[in-house]
Amino acid sequence: MTGEGYQAVVDGLFVRRRLVYSRGSIKNQLTVLKSIHGFWRYLQSHTGLGRRPDGSIDADSEHWATHTEKKPYLKKLLYAPPANEDLLDELWRGYTVDGSTAFVPGDDYGDNAGQDAGIEDEEEGFQ
Repeated sequence: MTGEGYQAVVDGLFVRRRLVYSRGSIKNQLTVLKSIHGFWRYLQSHTGLGRRPDGSIDADSEHWATHTEKKPYLKKLLYAPPANEDLLDELWRGYTVDGSTAFVPGDDYGDNAGQDAGIEDEEEGFQ
């Protein structure tokens, strides 16, 4: 995210919550949320784990200790899925937009470069 993006988030949080956050604290929180989302997706696709009726993961304590050793905030997934799972999916479902490219359906992207140059001459002679 650019500096302007972080500033927009800081301003938005100030308007909504009347709290001032630094760029670093916002960046850290986004990193935590992305890590929670990635770990939850990993748990969903891991075939050796069971599921409880409430949707939480049923795994032995060794599995949790191994995977949450340096990230204690992931331990809350032991008891329930993330409360904001839908929003996390919207943020990090695998699509990346950085503005460096664009796609327009039906555009040939220069495959016919130079082929249209002679069309103007043909149209003038056709009149």
